[in-house]
Amino acid sequence: MLWVMCLLVFPSFHSICQCSLSFPGGRRQEMREMLEQSVITYRSKGWAESTKRTYRQHLQCYLDFCHLLNIEPVPLSSEHSSLYLAYLADFRGLCFASIRSYICIVRTLHKQHNLGDPFALWTPHHVLQGMRRELGEEQHGATPVTPELLLALHSTLSWDNMFHCSVWAGCMIAFYGLLRSANFLCRSLSEAGKGKLLCVGDVSCHPQGAVITLHWTKTIQFRQKKVYVTLPSLEKSVLCPVTALTKLFYFHLQLKSQQKSALLRDEYDRPLLYSVFLDFVNSCLHRAGHASVKLTGHSFRRGGAQWAAHMGLSHANIQELGFLAQ
Repeated sequence: MLWVMCLLVFPSFHSICQCSLSFPGGRRQEMREMLEQSVITYRSKGWAESTKRTYRQHLQCYLDFCHLLNIEPVPLSSEHSSLYLAYLADFRGLCFASIRSYICIVRTLHKQHNLGDPFALWTPHHVLQGMRRELGEEQHGATPVTPELLLALHSTLSWDNMFHCSVWAGCMIAFYGLLRSANFLCRSLSEAGKGKLLCVGDVSCHPQGAVITLHWTKTIQFRQKKVYVTLPSLEKSVLCPVTALTKLFYFHLQLKSQQKSALLRDEYDRPLLYSVFLDFVNSCLHRAGHASVKLTGHSFRRGGAQWAAHMGLSHANIQELGFLAQ
């Protein structure tokens, strides 16, 4: 039936097929190898880099379990599925939400082998229900950034240092933009050339503030649109994001930076990386007397949303500003 439809829709389809069949065997084999390589390439792009990092960690945990019990990773029996759930809870000390996340890679492995979900079987499913009752579903979110923490950080920085100014500008962008740090900071230098780098040309200033253009976020990975983040101008405030960007642009003017140059730089004049940013911020807070505080990439987004609510913004406005689902 499909062959007939092709002949009806594409009159020249039959002749095309005849031509392809006349290719030498070696040529067809070469074409097949090229297509197989393309499939491998496209499959490698199926998950975002952050998802790959998470799955690698979860996969290693699962392989460690299989090694301890001397079992094959696939297929996983009902008994071993239940044992793995107990292993995650008792030996890894994971909460219920993390356990549900860790078993996703096991499900994926079975899907790749055209096998069913091993945790959908009655016994492991019942074990999961028991864990939900015993462990609960409470989750501990990231420590929120507050204006007090930002002021403490501000007191440790040197304003004749471009690295320090870059870190401070990054804090202001994340806090007022309700952003994760990973929305505008690369995790490695190799990511800088993949459209994830925040550049000098992505900032535009206006009388009421500034606008940051993001080409990639966690929820926008397929180039379907750009995100415009609005930052307010808070005159005479230490926590003014526009002032932070102005100080940073002073260095860029001296360096005669191009539009495609990295906006945020580290102490070696390289693009500021996610880990370098967070490590430096936490070390500064430690020196400022906040040793118990450990910020993560989500801390600025959470803290900015809480501060916005405290200042009287409606939940609907906060959702719109931070591209929040709830």
